[in-house]
Amino acid sequence: MSFAINAKRFELSKRISLIYGLILFVAMFFTGILTTTGVYYLFFHQAERALEISADEIITKTPRSFDSETFPKIYIPSSVILRVTDDAGEKFLDTAPSFFKTEEFLRFVRENPPFWANKNYTLIETADSIFYYKELPLKIEGETFHFQLFTNITFEKHYIRYLLMILFAINLIGLAMAVTVGGFFIQRRLLSRIEENFNRQQQFILDAAHEFKTPITVIRGYSEMLEIVGAGNPDLVQEAAASINNSSQDMQTLVENMLFLANADQGNLPLNKIPLEINPLLRDVIETFKNPRIEFDAESELEINGDYDALRKMFAALIDNALIYSEGKVTVTIENSAVKIIDSGIGIAPENIKRIFDRFFRVDKSRTKIDGKKTSFGLGLSVAKWIADNHGIKISVDSEIGKGSTFTLTIPH
Repeated sequence: MSFAINAKRFELSKRISLIYGLILFVAMFFTGILTTTGVYYLFFHQAERALEISADEIITKTPRSFDSETFPKIYIPSSVILRVTDDAGEKFLDTAPSFFKTEEFLRFVRENPPFWANKNYTLIETADSIFYYKELPLKIEGETFHFQLFTNITFEKHYIRYLLMILFAINLIGLAMAVTVGGFFIQRRLLSRIEENFNRQQQFILDAAHEFKTPITVIRGYSEMLEIVGAGNPDLVQEAAASINNSSQDMQTLVENMLFLANADQGNLPLNKIPLEINPLLRDVIETFKNPRIEFDAESELEINGDYDALRKMFAALIDNALIYSEGKVTVTIENSAVKIIDSGIGIAPENIKRIFDRFFRVDKSRTKIDGKKTSFGLGLSVAKWIADNHGIKISVDSEIGKGSTFTLTIPH
């Protein structure tokens, strides 16, 4: 059993690590894409913008009549090379005389440029450099001049390549860290919660099985006795019928509370809240007990927006609890905006007050009967707490060992 559980935990641990690593890898991958896009825009766009500025300057500021010997000066960014020739190839202007001849340079044009290249420019790639190239033919005084623009993007291309390599390495390192270090901490937290829930579920099953055992044993015992003795003993038949009836009612109560809490956990308990008066509701609940030990004292009238059946169930569970752990009177009072249920019973130890709303928890497991008839299984306060929380009612508990307990329900306005 232990080996199987550990194997399942290991398998779950691997899956959690892989899922976490995949999520982190995807996040880092998209972060890398965004970073690369930003860098591309920052560097490549600047180079493209320099060419655009140069082209605009040429188109708008080149005069339609000029002396070739005094060619007008046009503003060209320092990163752009400008070469002006006529149809015969004679140079009129060259900002980089030592640069390749245009004819030689155009032999390195890439026919299929990469995805990142701007389709508005020609991409020229030599053995060690990459350039954007654009040519603007303009007619001036009937003669065609060719304005050739070059800008070097070697640095930008290499920067992007190195950046992509770094981002890829970071992604791999991040994935490894996610699967190992990060996954380890995630596993510990998630697995501890899963294990805690699993243990609670196992404990719940064990407690439920234990609580079912008593009424089933009673029913089975009296059934076997009746089978042996038969119907010849009326007193025994009456006793058996009463015990079987009580035990079946106990089982019904247990099943109803378990189903209530199970549906509550699944969110399948819609509450039909309407304006209600608490005073008559409490009187109705107390009358159902038909127990002379219960006293009711209302100093004020209270109202709440709540579910009638759920609130009845909550007050009944709290009064049940007071009757179980007290042999004296149980006082139900309404003071200001609070309902108090006071008993003079055995009290609750301070370390147990936080646990009394846990499922199947009982302060004294030997006390399971109300006036020797109704059985308590330790689920009533759990049910009451859920109902209170879902109505905005705050429950506080004051208790002293040997003197009794007071449950105070503060009703929201």
